[in-house]
Amino acid sequence: MQHPAIMSLIQANHWHTSDQFRHQLTASMRHWLLSKGSLTALLEAKFGPVQLATVEEYQCFASRAQAQALAVPLRTALIVRNIALQANNQPLIWAHSALPVTSLQGANKQIRLQRHKPLGKILFQHKNLQRSAIQICQANNYWCRRSVFSVNGQPIIVAEAFAQELMQ
Repeated sequence: MQHPAIMSLIQANHWHTSDQFRHQLTASMRHWLLSKGSLTALLEAKFGPVQLATVEEYQCFASRAQAQALAVPLRTALIVRNIALQANNQPLIWAHSALPVTSLQGANKQIRLQRHKPLGKILFQHKNLQRSAIQICQANNYWCRRSVFSVNGQPIIVAEAFAQELMQ
């Protein structure tokens, strides 16, 4: 069974710019939700070593929402991974990433989702990395964010849900 935070990321359909939440976001919330760097690095700086727990990994066809976010045709073959980033055996961030199978070809072969390595550690090493604006939402009592990364022109969508203790 999926963790409620991951289900929130999959089912969320009311994403907004941070401007629409500016009066609701505390400094701590802005720190986590709007950080443009690696969340893994932020977690390590605050809590020490971070572990990745893979919840599931599978292939599917893009839904309408995924196709729209990734700017790919409907029913494009995707690789999906749901994970939890943990510190001291406590899940702090749950992430849902989806990328077209074709994103792993050519110059992007090295991006292959490595079972025990956070995607951020792989992505932020690329000099050709671009990122869309961060969108946020609140779903099922979780604050969430998402953005689309592009490496060598190939899209990868990453959505993250944050444990309540990070939002305080």
